[in-house]
Amino acid sequence: MDTSLPNEKIPQTLDELVARRREMRQAVRAQQQKMTDLARASFASVERTASKGESMVRAFQTGMAVFDGILLGMKIIRRIRRLI
Repeated sequence: MDTSLPNEKIPQTLDELVARRREMRQAVRAQQQKMTDLARASFASVERTASKGESMVRAFQTGMAVFDGILLGMKIIRRIRRLI
């Protein structure tokens, strides 16, 4: 698998190869750090609510969403059983 760029110089000596390998490792580590930061930002927990009322509403909404998902799953299973 050739991953080199068309205008890139091909390493001719062992020292050049070692230097190229170090550069590539640094590039991979930088990319891994970017991906880690992005994942942490994407899956970060929701900020704490300002009041107790808002937290109760959020808990109720979460509970209703779970309950609705369970009911939907049961309906789908019943329809599949009827088809079979």
